[in-house]
Amino acid sequence: MKVVIFGASGFVGSYVLRQCIMDGAISSIVVISRRDIEPSYQQNHKVRCVLHQNFLEYPQSILETFSDARACFWCIGGRHTQTSRWPTYEDYVHDSVELPLAAARVFATSVAPSLAQKPFRFIFCSGDSTELDPSKSLWIMGTTRKVKGKAEKGLYELADQCPTEFEAYSARPCGIYSPNPNIKERLLTTFVLPSLRVEALAATMVYLAKEGYDQRIVDHKTAKELGERLLEKEKEGNI
Repeated sequence: MKVVIFGASGFVGSYVLRQCIMDGAISSIVVISRRDIEPSYQQNHKVRCVLHQNFLEYPQSILETFSDARACFWCIGGRHTQTSRWPTYEDYVHDSVELPLAAARVFATSVAPSLAQKPFRFIFCSGDSTELDPSKSLWIMGTTRKVKGKAEKGLYELADQCPTEFEAYSARPCGIYSPNPNIKERLLTTFVLPSLRVEALAATMVYLAKEGYDQRIVDHKTAKELGERLLEKEKEGNI
């Protein structure tokens, strides 16, 4: 199985890449990135890193790398309050909505129809309590939740247009902690936010790409429980 990953140089994306490398069912991984990924990943025989700067446009040379891919992981995103990354609301919408939808349209129209084994699956890393209704009044993190909801809604509409060829799933984690969290992370993820291990989130996302799911939205609790079960099976040698 061949997959494509956007955001592999980031926190979640790097663990999705790691999980894909370890998964015996995944034979080829194309990383689309603005910068080089970690050398140890790039040197793996499964991985091909393609440097590309404009995620709104995909020339033929990029489209050729997508050929026969069965799934895409979109791991680019964050909170609107991260103003060092997104100085304006428009910047945040551009990266959080316009870019993933542009990529998804390419896969839905240029890759999925030619696949012998359908459907193509687009796995979007979203966030907890994402809101699909833009008119709803929200007290906490309203901008982030509505913008992510706009992206999700666009993906689902695209999937509805070609239901036998393209599927879209959203993983909605809340707090995510690293394998070796510092004191601040431990306090935040233990006492403040419902949290899950980044490895569990990655395992869940890879599972969605391979198997699909009976719901488009995989909430925090489901992602955590499913991911932990998958990791336990992996540890036991059953995957």
